[in-house]
Amino acid sequence: MRFYELDSTILRNIDDDTERHTSLGPRGEHLGHVLGALSEAFPETKDYLDGWIRAIIPQALGVDERREGEFSTVRARFWTGEPHLPFRSAVNRGATREGDPHVSIFQRQELSEGTVRAAGVLAALFQPGTFDGSIPLVAIEEPEMAIHPSNAAALFEAIEAASARTQVIVTTQSSDLLDDEYVKPEHLRMVEMVRGVTRIGELDEHTRRHLTERPDQIAVMHRQGHLRPADPDTGRP
Repeated sequence: MRFYELDSTILRNIDDDTERHTSLGPRGEHLGHVLGALSEAFPETKDYLDGWIRAIIPQALGVDERREGEFSTVRARFWTGEPHLPFRSAVNRGATREGDPHVSIFQRQELSEGTVRAAGVLAALFQPGTFDGSIPLVAIEEPEMAIHPSNAAALFEAIEAASARTQVIVTTQSSDLLDDEYVKPEHLRMVEMVRGVTRIGELDEHTRRHLTERPDQIAVMHRQGHLRPADPDTGRP
């Protein structure tokens, strides 16, 4: 199992470990190694990961490993031409690589916190071990941190897609992450402090029934503070 509390400084650092790694470290260590391993051994998965980067980070085309001698770090490809239709047309043609028109390379020091954190979350979700069964569970603390709220729903969809291959648990206080059509009441476990004791549980039956009929209300009710774990004795909030 892998548990992550990602640190943007570590994610963008030069990795001076000359041993090649295929698993992401708990703070985001070896991000470049993991992206490089995906490119070399699982290119279709790397393209899939880059697709999620494009959905989460505006104008981003992908995040890649950059080798500096024996050391590893990251860099990103960004679209610098006209937005919208030309961008989508370029993506559909596969014109998203270094050297293609309107593709610029940004080095690790130039990358925003949102870009490196999104790359870290996606690398955790789609690292090689999640495909071969050697990583049966991935847990991520606040994966939406530094991601623009309007793109948090796309991040949830990436998490949901990854859960088809490995169990995924994320902790969040973000209503924006829950503002997506794929979020279901059964996905949620609510946490609250009750008389000094942390209580974790499913939603009560009444709230679950309401949200099953109106799943679009999940984010709304979370923002209003109406989602609470059911009492284990009464089954009510």
